[in-house]
Amino acid sequence: HHDHDRARENWWEISKNQRFLLLTAGAIGGTILTLSNDFGNASVEAAEKYDPDIEKHHKTVRTDLPTYRMEDVAAHNNEKTGIWVTYGIGVYDITEFVPKHPGSDKVMLGAGSAIDPFWHVFQQHNTPEVLTLLETFRIGNLNPEDQVSTRDMGDPWSGEPRRHPILKPAAQKPFNAEPPPSILIDSFITPKNHLPVPEIDEKTYELEIEIEGVKKVTKMTLKDLKKLPKHSVTAVVMCGGNRRSDMDNVKKVKGLYWGPSAVGNAVWTGVKLCDVLAKMGVKSDEEKHVHAMDPRGDVLLAYEMNGQPLSRDHGFPVRAIVPGTVGARNVKWLGKILISDKESDSHWQQKDYKGFSPSTDWDTVDFSKSPAIQHMPVTSAICYPAPGDKVKVEDGFITVKGYAWSGGGCRIVRVDLTCDGGETWHVAELQQEDLAKAPPGRAWSWTLWSAKIPVPKKAREVEIWSKAVDSNYNVQPESFKNTWNLRGVLSNAYSRVKVKLANSWAAAASRTMDYDFKMRTQAERTKVEDLFEFEGCKVGRGTYGHVYKAHRKEGNDTKDYALKQIEGTGLSMSACREIALLRELKHVNVINLIRVFLSHTDRKVWLLFDYAEHDLWHIIKFHRAAKATKKPVMVPKGMVKSLLYQILDGIHYLHSNWVLHRDLKPANILVMGEGNERGRVKIADMGFARLFNAPLKPLADLDPVVVTFWYRAPELLLGARHYTKAIGENSLKTLPEVLK
Repeated sequence: HHDHDRARENWWEISKNQRFLLLTAGAIGGTILTLSNDFGNASVEAAEKYDPDIEKHHKTVRTDLPTYRMEDVAAHNNEKTGIWVTYGIGVYDITEFVPKHPGSDKVMLGAGSAIDPFWHVFQQHNTPEVLTLLETFRIGNLNPEDQVSTRDMGDPWSGEPRRHPILKPAAQKPFNAEPPPSILIDSFITPKNHLPVPEIDEKTYELEIEIEGVKKVTKMTLKDLKKLPKHSVTAVVMCGGNRRSDMDNVKKVKGLYWGPSAVGNAVWTGVKLCDVLAKMGVKSDEEKHVHAMDPRGDVLLAYEMNGQPLSRDHGFPVRAIVPGTVGARNVKWLGKILISDKESDSHWQQKDYKGFSPSTDWDTVDFSKSPAIQHMPVTSAICYPAPGDKVKVEDGFITVKGYAWSGGGCRIVRVDLTCDGGETWHVAELQQEDLAKAPPGRAWSWTLWSAKIPVPKKAREVEIWSKAVDSNYNVQPESFKNTWNLRGVLSNAYSRVKVKLANSWAAAASRTMDYDFKMRTQAERTKVEDLFEFEGCKVGRGTYGHVYKAHRKEGNDTKDYALKQIEGTGLSMSACREIALLRELKHVNVINLIRVFLSHTDRKVWLLFDYAEHDLWHIIKFHRAAKATKKPVMVPKGMVKSLLYQILDGIHYLHSNWVLHRDLKPANILVMGEGNERGRVKIADMGFARLFNAPLKPLADLDPVVVTFWYRAPELLLGARHYTKAIGENSLKTLPEVLK
């Protein structure tokens, strides 16, 4: 066998599904062959070795490897002969990999055959990390006579329903998405998937119900189900990975990057599972079927959501609703119910949706030692304001909104909020179902909450914390340090959101600063030339001025500075706007305004900045010049990644604070030279920058279309009269091209 340098000791189960409801198994779905990879150090190594053409490997003949017939592959379908599979035109020996895989029984379904049909459905495998790992197992090429094109297999995702564009996808195939948190809590009743959404004809739909060990199988149509007593329950369905991104921010976890909106609260209507089972003659067994047989458990076979037939995305025609439990148990597109005295052996019951110790990693995890998640722990989430928002302060208070929920039917009794690190706490007002509809132990719906909390005087930024308390007095943990787990499930530590404050305290502080600044400059009336010595000619030209390199004449300060002289005399509106913005913006990737000098003798205005040795345009010119002399000096990939990451971070900060730069180009992307900030990107020249208070900002009739021509967005070139964040984003798209 061809021996590769295999990073195979670590793996990660990528796929996950929700196909188990207490005693159910067999909702519409299929089998899965999964290739795993650990996104720890081994995956970092794999990413560093990653060939940009890796997606083509399974379509490319490897001349260094032998060719095999399909019959050779088919002969290797067990541990004794070795386990081979094909993907594209590649042949792979995964014998060493299978025992380490938590879903090895599913892997064996593809032994000795092609895995293309499986991966056509489970497209989460089509990532650089997975394909890189797969290629390390390659031992040969498939004979051309045996190669079967998968192009004509039909895309199982082609029949997907249309979704609202406001949804933020965590994954496209399968479609997993969440709405913006602020919209999520607009209503008490809200209007995720792991496989393609099936198209099911309700006229031919049948639900199979089988008692294990009894040969008789009962089949019920949708009409049969609707003949039974109709019940409705308002209940939350929450993904086990909800708020996973919060846990991931502390330490990397494995799973979709869910925010706080992988949750919904709806009115579900259908028949009680206990009525269906009673009709079949199933008797209550306290040890095995407590939740299923207890009418107080409110387990439904639901066919309506919020008074309407289920949509395809939500499980049409029938889905299970198991109130108070993790979303994975609320099976969609229900096809079969199996009454058994054993727990389901499905992958998602045995090898996923389980919690572990913070010290458990992918080398030591044993899924058989941990029970499957059922009831979710108490949690809350701040949905408004969003992280980075600039929040208006009224009479010293800000408004905060969110939701809280606890599994197992526990009612939320209190939500506490603080913005001073827990020194003082404030109790939120709760909006929830009344006790008549949700008696003790059956509080299945969420609680919406809101509060006006005081903020410290003169504060420019605060971090808001929320914690919920349920009827059993369970409380959210303060941090993820001691609740972290490798799958990122059960993420319920305090919800924390940092926001900027636009308040009267800040305004008063700003006025005080302006007054102090005015008095200081009047007292000093110092010329820039008296403090700084200019080094040679100007080093740059900004939107409305010239930039010079300088250093202080006196003292021990040996730093280099950049002095920008505003063109003309006095303070123009553009200069005032630039100064005002720069004094408010504080970010490591935005140029820092140190001081403003007003020269009263010649009415000149000078802006003092830290000096940046390079800009992106000169970096590009250097490499292009080297290329022209046939001595190519490639821009290192690591440098490109670092530059782009920092640029994006800075632009995200500007957009989060409702600032459009409007003239992003290489010459305005500075890079620091020697010193503590070497390699740090600084977005500069804010002369054209504008605040925008809505997603679209109309252009005034006399307002020129800005953005340097070569970096101008297509909509501006076509005569659009609105600026959006897309203007800056389009400019950024050109940067990777000019760096080539």
